[in-house]
Amino acid sequence: MMGDCQAGVVAVLRRALRGRWAAMSVAVAAAALASAAVLVQPLVAGRAVDEASHGGVSWGVLSLLAAAFVVAILAEAADTYLFYRLGEEVVFDRRRVYATHLMAMPVAELDRLRLGDLVARATSDISELREAPRMLSRVVVGVCTLAVAGALMARIDAMLAVAVLGVV
Repeated sequence: MMGDCQAGVVAVLRRALRGRWAAMSVAVAAAALASAAVLVQPLVAGRAVDEASHGGVSWGVLSLLAAAFVVAILAEAADTYLFYRLGEEVVFDRRRVYATHLMAMPVAELDRLRLGDLVARATSDISELREAPRMLSRVVVGVCTLAVAGALMARIDAMLAVAVLGVV
């Protein structure tokens, strides 16, 4: 039974994102870039601490750390905007399709149905699709981030990585 529900969710997502895969790809790329920039920051900060313990920090390391912060902020802003816009487009499209369907229904059928149910479907049910692109991206980027973070932890301390990834 659960497989049917998952298949239904996938079908709804495919229908909602039809014709928007390029925009979705750009938004996911921005989210991935933001995650990568966040993952690089501790490595660069560690190098800065190592250099500071030996007498001084080079401008190159400080510049790289500043660049990682700026890239993370800009990429996060871009992904927020892109996913917000994509979500609004999905909701607009679904409401347009729903309104077209309602307009094509016979008046007798509309009289038989409860108006509150129709309004609720047009507002709250369809509005739930607004976050669908972002949630799909979070799954993809989250799995990739977990893999990269695990590899970085293993590079630093293999036993700690095994312990942490065993808990996750």
